Amino acid sequence: MFYKKQAPAILFLEREQPFPVWLTAGCRPQRRHGARRRILALAKQHVFPILCMFIALWGAFMSKITIDRYDLSLLDALQRKGNATNATLGEQIRLSPSQISRRIQRLEEDGVIAGYVALLAPAALGLSITAFAQVSLEPTGESACDAFEEAVAAIPEVLECYSVSGDADYMLRIVVADLAAFAELTMKRLLGLPGVGRIRTSIALQTVKQTHALPLDHLTQPSKPRQRVRYAES
Repeated sequence: MFYKKQAPAILFLEREQPFPVWLTAGCRPQRRHGARRRILALAKQHVFPILCMFIALWGAFMSKITIDRYDLSLLDALQRKGNATNATLGEQIRLSPSQISRRIQRLEEDGVIAGYVALLAPAALGLSITAFAQVSLEPTGESACDAFEEAVAAIPEVLECYSVSGDADYMLRIVVADLAAFAELTMKRLLGLPGVGRIRTSIALQTVKQTHALPLDHLTQPSKPRQRVRYAES
């Protein structure tokens, strides 16, 4: 505890008193919180984020997921037909429906299976134009990126948005009904988003390949240090 002397004081030492006694009414103890607040603010700004990131990485490293050939077959079958019944999957993989159910539940809890969706046909719904847009932002800092990402997330015609390397800052995949709708989206809405400086667009002429099935063969190879999923022979 620190003492701040506000007026002249006289110091007396007494035999029974092991510490000095300040005999003045104007002398009172004051806590110095300014330095402590500054230290806590710096720790919150710099140390805590690094600590949280380290804890997250350590947790991901420690929580390894082990899968076998049955899991691989199950994942391959589900990502090609997500509404297949446990009985149908059991016939394909040669496991009982109850075993299929337990494995699916475990893969969901481990985060390997992220969810189930129905894939709609764009052309059947009148969305015949697929386009790509490379967006370059004005050099206004990180706040511009945050504002752009928040704004583009609210546009339903933008199906995917990636932060990319190279000349552009972002790559968008877009679906619209026709060229007029694409022109309106690009000229009036995308160019008006926060921080957008330039947009370069391309229209898909033909779909050569389109799949949502992820490759799984690499999982049977020796796992890398940062790979969370580990393959084990069953």
